[in-house]
Amino acid sequence: MWASLLGSLFDFRQVQWLMMTVDLSGDEADQAGTSTPTSTSTPTPTPTTSVAVVSGPSSASSLEEDLPFLFVDPAIDLHQDDPRGGQAMTGLQVALQENIIVPKLGSEFQFIHDRYYQAAAMLVNPDHVEHMHLRIAQMLLVDPAADIFLTADHVVKSLELVKLLPDRSKYRQILMKAGDEGYRSGALQMSSIYYNTTLQLLSETPWKQDGPDATYEETLSLYMKLTEMSWRNSERDQASCFLQTIMHETDNRPIDGAYALRFQARMYFEQQRHHDGIGTILKALGALGITYITSDHLSESQVLELYTKVRSSIEELGDNLMTIGPCTDPRMLAAMALLYEACTGAYWISPLLVDFMALCLVRISLRYGFGMASGGGLIGVGCTAARLLQVQFGARLGQLGMAISEKYAGNSEIARGIITYHVILAQWTTGCHYRDLIYQFQRAYKFAIAGGDKMHSALALFHASSTLLYTSFNLSEINFHIHRSIEECLDDSSQDAYTLNISLWRTILAFQGKTTVSEPGCQLDDPPHKKNPFREEAFVANVYRKSVNPGSPMNWHWSFKIIILFHFGHFQEAADTGFKILETSLNHPSHRHIGIALYYHSLSMIACIRDTEIDDSVRKMYLDQVAKNQTILSSWADHSEVNYRMYYKVVEAERSTLDNDMERTCRLFNAVIEIGLKGQWYSFLGLTYQLLAEYYVRAKINMLALPMLNQSIEFYECWGAYGKMQYMSERYGHIINSNKAMTRKVDASTQTEEQDMTNGFWQDEDSSPEPSFRELYGDESIPGLLDTETALFSLDIMDLTSIIKSSQVISNEMNSFDELLKKMMGIIMANASANVGAIIIKEGEFGIAAHSTKDEGCRTCYPPMRLDDGTDLISTLVVHYVIHTQTVLFIPNMQEDTRFATGTWLLRAEAVSVICLPIMHKNKLVGVLYLEANLSTFTRKHVTVLSLLCDQIGISVTNALLFKSVQEATTANAIMITKQQCALEEARKSKEQALKATELKSNFLANMSHELRTPFSGFYGMISLLSETRLDAEQREFVSIAKQSCEMLLQIIDDLLDFSKLEARKVKIQYGLFYIEDLIADRIELLINLASKKNLELTYFINQDVPPIVYADGHRIGQVLMNLIGNAIKFTHVGEVVVRCEIDNDTDDLKIPLKENEMMLRFSVQDTGIGMTKEETKCLFLPFSQVDGSTTRNFGGTGLGLSICLELVSLMGGNIWVESHGGSGSTFVFRVRVMKVASVAEPGIEIDPRNSEALEYTKKLGEPRILLATSKRVSDMIKTVIPFDVSTIESPEKAIEVFKSIADISQEIAGLPSPPLPTTAAYDCVILDMPPTRTVQNLLDTIESTEELKNIHIIMLYAPTVDNIKRQIGNANPNTSLRPDAVNPMFHPRVTRLSKPIRKLKLLGALLQSVNSNTPFPKNPCQEVCKNTTACINEAGKQIDHVEPSFSYAHKHREGFAPEELAVFQQQKILVAEDNPVAQKLIVKQMTRLGFSVETCNNGFECIETWKSRGPGYFSLAWIDHHMPGCDGLEATVKIRALEADMDVAITLPIIALTADIQKTAQQNCLDAGMNDYLTKPLMQKDLAAVLRRYCFHPNGGSTSTSSLS
Repeated sequence: MWASLLGSLFDFRQVQWLMMTVDLSGDEADQAGTSTPTSTSTPTPTPTTSVAVVSGPSSASSLEEDLPFLFVDPAIDLHQDDPRGGQAMTGLQVALQENIIVPKLGSEFQFIHDRYYQAAAMLVNPDHVEHMHLRIAQMLLVDPAADIFLTADHVVKSLELVKLLPDRSKYRQILMKAGDEGYRSGALQMSSIYYNTTLQLLSETPWKQDGPDATYEETLSLYMKLTEMSWRNSERDQASCFLQTIMHETDNRPIDGAYALRFQARMYFEQQRHHDGIGTILKALGALGITYITSDHLSESQVLELYTKVRSSIEELGDNLMTIGPCTDPRMLAAMALLYEACTGAYWISPLLVDFMALCLVRISLRYGFGMASGGGLIGVGCTAARLLQVQFGARLGQLGMAISEKYAGNSEIARGIITYHVILAQWTTGCHYRDLIYQFQRAYKFAIAGGDKMHSALALFHASSTLLYTSFNLSEINFHIHRSIEECLDDSSQDAYTLNISLWRTILAFQGKTTVSEPGCQLDDPPHKKNPFREEAFVANVYRKSVNPGSPMNWHWSFKIIILFHFGHFQEAADTGFKILETSLNHPSHRHIGIALYYHSLSMIACIRDTEIDDSVRKMYLDQVAKNQTILSSWADHSEVNYRMYYKVVEAERSTLDNDMERTCRLFNAVIEIGLKGQWYSFLGLTYQLLAEYYVRAKINMLALPMLNQSIEFYECWGAYGKMQYMSERYGHIINSNKAMTRKVDASTQTEEQDMTNGFWQDEDSSPEPSFRELYGDESIPGLLDTETALFSLDIMDLTSIIKSSQVISNEMNSFDELLKKMMGIIMANASANVGAIIIKEGEFGIAAHSTKDEGCRTCYPPMRLDDGTDLISTLVVHYVIHTQTVLFIPNMQEDTRFATGTWLLRAEAVSVICLPIMHKNKLVGVLYLEANLSTFTRKHVTVLSLLCDQIGISVTNALLFKSVQEATTANAIMITKQQCALEEARKSKEQALKATELKSNFLANMSHELRTPFSGFYGMISLLSETRLDAEQREFVSIAKQSCEMLLQIIDDLLDFSKLEARKVKIQYGLFYIEDLIADRIELLINLASKKNLELTYFINQDVPPIVYADGHRIGQVLMNLIGNAIKFTHVGEVVVRCEIDNDTDDLKIPLKENEMMLRFSVQDTGIGMTKEETKCLFLPFSQVDGSTTRNFGGTGLGLSICLELVSLMGGNIWVESHGGSGSTFVFRVRVMKVASVAEPGIEIDPRNSEALEYTKKLGEPRILLATSKRVSDMIKTVIPFDVSTIESPEKAIEVFKSIADISQEIAGLPSPPLPTTAAYDCVILDMPPTRTVQNLLDTIESTEELKNIHIIMLYAPTVDNIKRQIGNANPNTSLRPDAVNPMFHPRVTRLSKPIRKLKLLGALLQSVNSNTPFPKNPCQEVCKNTTACINEAGKQIDHVEPSFSYAHKHREGFAPEELAVFQQQKILVAEDNPVAQKLIVKQMTRLGFSVETCNNGFECIETWKSRGPGYFSLAWIDHHMPGCDGLEATVKIRALEADMDVAITLPIIALTADIQKTAQQNCLDAGMNDYLTKPLMQKDLAAVLRRYCFHPNGGSTSTSSLS
């Protein structure tokens, strides 16, 4: 078992030591005894504590007691010889005998198969595995020869145990070392595991300078590595988190913080946020005390002055430059690293900024010594010198910079240095060819990967690919490299590199003929038929949108595009593009792509100059620019002859064509071709030959142009530019096709072109030498058989020519096997003068594949005709003989050969000659050639030539058969692909049908909702109007029940539509600020009536750490809560329903981690209802499913509620589940993501005004003495709401006993002879939970009868249900009083009634109103009672329903109107457009009851005419239905708004949409049409009140038409 954990190859000494040190047999095995006592006096060492007795130690101390050996590093001596190793040796011998392991070198052994050691590992007790891995790790830690990765793996596998060790430093060290090694070798995933494991082994205070187990430096190094690793793995949020931690901990350590800011700048650069990156670096430099470096207001003169000083310093040092030592100042080292990083981002902003940063870096290096970035700085200054045309000095600086980088720099810095040096400076060194740079860019890629620099690894691949293009590598090979380069950029490592790679890729595709190169303006675009085609216009727009300085990437893009434009004849566009390149070339001084772009720019302008219609000013401008370009190219060619001279000379040759100096032109072109051939510039040579051919064409010397064109096409073909070849063929086809005899010969090996066969296959037979092939007659053989080479020498030139041409024709036919057979038979029959011929091939078995006669021609057979069936066509005896002997048969006269003169064939045949030859390929017989002719027709020369020709026939037949098999397989695959495509098409159609069905279902449900709401709104509205009339208690209860039933039906309709929207993924989350208390209390308030009817206690609790306000979709969260609370009440008969809200800190299971400004809120709804079994909960969240779906079920519902909750919670980034057991209640829990208020709050605005109100109330209350006489659950809830210490008792009856005891004590005190002591009541207020009326009366009697209790107030909680109101009103009747002189206790002046649910501000307000009231209570309360019941309720008692001042969703809009509001409404004019008569009557009733004057219309036309007839300003408000016949509400609104605009109306008419269509699109359409608000039917009273207050209540006579969605 120990060996299996060490791997397939293990050292027996290690296994032996482990077995001696740790005993895994357990106590029982120890007691049984497994070793034989020795006879010597040396005591036998006992094993250490058994691992088997240890089961998960919970702390370091318990682990040390159970496994003491784990805390002691043993002095391992693997060479010791101990008698305790006998058991290990026995096991080794058994394994060797069973052939499980085999010996290797020394004491090493290996399992013969992986399955053996895997099986052995499976036998290990899982309880022991972690302890065994830890022991192995400890053993390997002290073995200097141990593999670090193997050691680290064992530490990872024993992580939980290592965490319990007091000293974990050595384990972290080995993990860090393994992680570093893996990182350097490119094993990023493995390194990530090691680094993250190290993170888990840090101490609780890892950032302390001298921590107990970890040091600050170790922690900083680990966090930097984790940051870099996370960024490389595209875990951006994780990397930012690590980086923020580093910057926080290094806030007072500017040097350490500088490296963190440097990495942050690199992150910005890779995201194209170059200015942010530069700003970060300047911030870090400022923290280091370096404030003189800035990026603002740089001028050329400043940079030039600094460059002069730096160059002077470098020249003064001379050879002593390399003797400068390393920098020892950490502050300056950090500054140099920052400046070098700045050069990367500055490249894309301004060349002056690059130069300035590099010069500052070199200046610091020369003063303080070299660091990792110094070499890169010298290379940067070299680039500055090159920009100033001091290229030789720049090249020398570049070489020095590379030498210093190799000595001091890290992998990332070396990669950057290689790229910069070889892109800009290396070309100026003597004899440096571009082709030599490819290897250097490959080196840069490896260094960048090793250094974790994703941006420069992508740039290295790009420059390697572009160099391959410039140096004429095959385009297919470049395409492979560029795809690899693009893949490197796909993880957003560098958007700049991605842009460059795409430009290069499109250029290559254009040359290959895969773009629309012939279309002006879109030469790089994909063909229209391609799926997701590339469009250059969109690509360029994206570059301009994302790039800080788009000129830099676009300069590269244009430098590639100008090549395509010129090659494919778009000369004017190429000339214009060249000027764009010149305008943006400042950022790319001395770059090679600029030189090549200048070359193509000059050629394009010269081509435009040849146009006779060109304007003279443009011609002059072009000539001047060509001269300027040539000046630059000439200067570059002087310094880099091999790379630029040919470009200069080509332009000079083209310029000479304008002067009609043919001699000079030809001489220049000749020199250019010599340079191109010497430098192997194949693509360049293709263009040079093309330009020379075009010169000849313009001179009308087509015969000289033709070979130049052929040579040009040949070079383009070698380059792989098939698109260019096609362009050449189309443009010059009239020259090439008219002179086919001058076209280039095609190598037979290419097997691509046909040549016509000449007649006279064998001519001048008599003069031909006699062949030496043996003739076969029976068993006789002719001596002197010559080999193939001798046979070739025996043929004349005409024979060889015929053989070669015939071979070409045969080899070129690959498309059709039948055509190949026919061509072969035609050639052989025509030139051998044969009467009959046949080709027999083997396809399974030998058969006649082709048969030809002189009269009937050739016919082919597929499948081949069996030889037995063709006995009357050919002599099958001859064919079988050749098949079996594989020899050549030449029979001058068949009738004279007795071996073959038999059979049916002989009856047909006359006296004929026969030649039959085997067709061989690679010593394998593939067929037979059979020929018949008249006597004396065939000669031995025929046999010689046909034998040679059969070699080519063998190759062609083999290739054709192979091609045919591939074709058949391809056809089969094509059929299969067609079937798959059909299946995919069917699947697509099915998907479309499903989507269409879903959409139809959604539309159907929406329409049904509309149709149901229209009559429903009238029903609900009339009930609402009825409820506001004079009704007795019983009638009011009936109306209330009907109204609740309507609301339940409305909820079912909304559920169906919500489910449809969720199913179609059309629901969007609408974020906003809301109070958690309101969210829960509002829902409880709506459902408390149902709970009270079932005598259920409905309470809620909000943890103290939950913020009062959050930013999320409160409506959707409330919808989920409403459903869960309603279900809990429905399925609970006895007990309670409790709602809780808390912050969920256990978020490790989230797929997307929480952001810094997010939190996870956890809501739960617990009930004491019927509960569910595990099986019943499985289908709980499925749509249309219920636990009890039978027709006899006790509980109703659509079965959609929980499925809607599941979808809504998922949309809000959370989850929902249920915890339940049958008969013991259920708890539904859901979590949602919410944002903290601080992340969305505007500065200077108070977000939570309630908090200040609550503090004010609390301050005024002081420390009131409160007694809670409620249930325990209600008492607990009240304690969480108010900030006071309160006393609790079980019931109101107990409160009476307490108050009576206070009264008794007062009487005793009053009976004493001494003066009574001052006494006060024990409580200021008592809170009751809707006790019986008699209990309240008794409590009041006790209070009234005791002077000391005279100031006690009572707050009575009640649920605002119909039953409670009825009971209160009934009890208010004096006829039902408890005694004649008693007022109804519910409306006693001491009693303040507070409706449930309890809200903090409402309760504090009630307490403040009760405790601080100075109104004296009357001695006879009965006299103060109003005789009218309503007056009694409103005046005698205090009904506290709406104390809270603001932000309450449920109480923000009142259902009634104040008298001053009704006064304003009087005689205001309202316009109503509604086609449904019931709905029209309802809205008219609602408006007229409030005092409005209403005019009605039945459709949009009438609405428009009514408004026009009354004029603007007449109507205060318009209610317009959305859907009406003829002219709907939208069209009417649009026309009214247009009329208002024409009339220049200052105050527009407020138009409110009133419709049964509740879809979001309908709402948006109404608002887009110009309506001010949108309300759905049925019209709720609170919505009506809100609209009327917003648009009609203007006490000062003002008006408004602001669009504000209700």
